[in-house]
Amino acid sequence: MGNIIIFGGSFDPIHNGHLKIALEAYEHLGGKVVFVPSKYPRWKEPTAQAEHRLKMLKIAIKPYSSFFQVDDLELKATKNPNYTIDTIKIYREKYPNDHLYLLIGEDQVNKFHEWKSPDEIAKLTTVVYYGRNDSSHAYVSENAKKYQMMHLEGELSNTSSTDIREMRSVDLPLLVLKYILDHDLYFSKLVRKYYSYARYKHVCASAITACLMAMMNEDVHIDFSKAFIASYLHDLGKEVRSSVQEEIMNTKFLEFNDIPSYAWHQFVGRYLAKEDFCIEDEDILNAIEYHCTGRANMSLLEKVVYCADKVEPTREYETQEMLDVCNRDIEEGFLFVLSENKKHIESKKNKGAVNRLSEECFAYYLE
Repeated sequence: MGNIIIFGGSFDPIHNGHLKIALEAYEHLGGKVVFVPSKYPRWKEPTAQAEHRLKMLKIAIKPYSSFFQVDDLELKATKNPNYTIDTIKIYREKYPNDHLYLLIGEDQVNKFHEWKSPDEIAKLTTVVYYGRNDSSHAYVSENAKKYQMMHLEGELSNTSSTDIREMRSVDLPLLVLKYILDHDLYFSKLVRKYYSYARYKHVCASAITACLMAMMNEDVHIDFSKAFIASYLHDLGKEVRSSVQEEIMNTKFLEFNDIPSYAWHQFVGRYLAKEDFCIEDEDILNAIEYHCTGRANMSLLEKVVYCADKVEPTREYETQEMLDVCNRDIEEGFLFVLSENKKHIESKKNKGAVNRLSEECFAYYLE
């Protein structure tokens, strides 16, 4: 006899909040956690096709394959809709001697009485919900008591699948994030319209590189989502027509009109990130605004985006040594990348690239 923890949902997409809940359940109950993606969720229509949601799930749980599994029985079901009670009955028949747990989020406790056959579900399984120890909501306490639910107390994640689909957060495994980019899911459908194929390849590589830098430099706590979003959007202004760039510079960034036009795209990129993508975070906007030239007294995120742009692996020059240093120590790596860029800008063939922001940056950090 063992424990089987059934964890259903649309997983559109799977994110670190889901994994946290599943890990907590496993640590408290043991056995195995079975992720069961829904084909036709009752509460919402999935954005990504079932095959993509399933593949992202499999990618996400691979590091935990000894105690996490995925079951696609609901995706294969011909019945529409396929209710949770249907899945529970299949598991009860398949595993008559095992103890079944149904893992749900705290938000679903309030709605559990609206599920199909909630009494039967509670009879065939132990319903487990994860969340803060807060019974102030009437439905939470009434449903938990009525259906004899088990409460696993823990800190709730601020991440939601909606936040990820709308690029307010990318708090999910890096390989799942890469899958989203590779298959044009969610936010990527809109973002890629701003780029040519070659440019989009560069910004995706920059974004993944920035995420790796954030992960590798864990001691300085670089925000993973901010690193991705800033790097992913950093070149929004790059392929905007020169006349439009000039208009934006003259109306929004007049104080930087002396900067050579090759760098105008960083200011235009900031403008578009705010206007078209509703980015309000100043750290993200500043990282976009100074990714090309740099400036004096840069934030840690600005340094990450500056480096990721210049040393991502699809660049036509050798970047591996600089990448390695950035991943080991971002402060040391930034100085390395900056010094190499200074040599490049000040070379005879690139004298036209010299500008006051870069000169201020070089003076502040290298002199």
